[in-house]
Amino acid sequence: MGEEYSIGLVFVWPPALLLLVVEIQTQIDKQFSLLAVDDWTRNPPEVARGNYRLHLKTHWVGQQVVEVHPFAKDLTFALACRLLLGIDDEEAIAQLQKPFGHFSAGLLSLPIDLPGTNFRRAIKAAKELRKEFEVMIKRWKRDRSPSQSQGILSQHLLELNEEGQESDMATRILALISASYDNVSTAMTFVVKYLAEMPNVYDAVLREQSEIAKAKEVDEPLNWDDIQKMRYSWNVASEVLRLHPPANGAFREVITNFTYAGFLIPKGWKLHWNAFATHKSPEYFPDAGKFDPSRFEGNGLVPYSYVPFGGGAHMCPGKEYARIAILVLMHNVVTKFKLQKVFPDEKVIGLPVLRPAKGLPIHLYPHQQL
Repeated sequence: MGEEYSIGLVFVWPPALLLLVVEIQTQIDKQFSLLAVDDWTRNPPEVARGNYRLHLKTHWVGQQVVEVHPFAKDLTFALACRLLLGIDDEEAIAQLQKPFGHFSAGLLSLPIDLPGTNFRRAIKAAKELRKEFEVMIKRWKRDRSPSQSQGILSQHLLELNEEGQESDMATRILALISASYDNVSTAMTFVVKYLAEMPNVYDAVLREQSEIAKAKEVDEPLNWDDIQKMRYSWNVASEVLRLHPPANGAFREVITNFTYAGFLIPKGWKLHWNAFATHKSPEYFPDAGKFDPSRFEGNGLVPYSYVPFGGGAHMCPGKEYARIAILVLMHNVVTKFKLQKVFPDEKVIGLPVLRPAKGLPIHLYPHQQL
């Protein structure tokens, strides 16, 4: 199984992913994903704005210290449930998040199906989640009406696959939410990390976001034009993604012999392209270890040198979803709080996904207007 590439490679998935999400790469449908993002970018829903406000009010306002990584995971999952599935009930979201956490933890685990392993828990969780999603899909089909408020995902799944089997549609839901969960929450976490570490970067982001906020009425939500004005903020986020790409690369299988850097790569070999190594190449990024958002100004970068979302025809279809989610968080955080890390030298670990070792606890200092 896989997608062929012109240079003689075919996309392959690790065994754990193949077993946990059947035919996952065909389920993350680019056409659907672009439709969903188009809906959000044209008309940013109130539910998305309310989701950020609710989480900041519940977990940040009135607190002296918060752990950013757990917060980002909760926020990302709740946003996906509300925006994509149309689930508003906090208890229902929490009930889904527990098995989803087990599923996510097992995606990159060794495919050893024994009691007590992450993989066994992930298999059990995937079955439980598919069952829940099948119930939702049947309800969507049964109760569908023109005036009904639905999530973007529920609307498009019904439009694109009205006669589809509930089990197939449930797998698609699982794959799409999985694709948006760890990667987006990891990116959010490291963006906040750099905002807390680098006062000059924080101040520049705050100036940009404050100008956007001043042009709006009290409680007026962000719109697509506002997102487009966040150029420096996105340069900051892009540099964070360069230094700490949430996904470290992808696997390929060689389908025909080819030569790379003077080496013959035989047919049948399995390869892994690495985003970390690509992003640290001095050929494309001078002083590659330095945090420098200005790299993304002007004419941009050499094609395929910057690949947190892949590239070319296989660019991640969730890129715009991630961009909006990250920028809206940046806006809400910097316009409300000054940040300081609790552990200045907190280490970063990479198993199973990239994350701060202690969850990135930060001190919050509300701005005077709050």
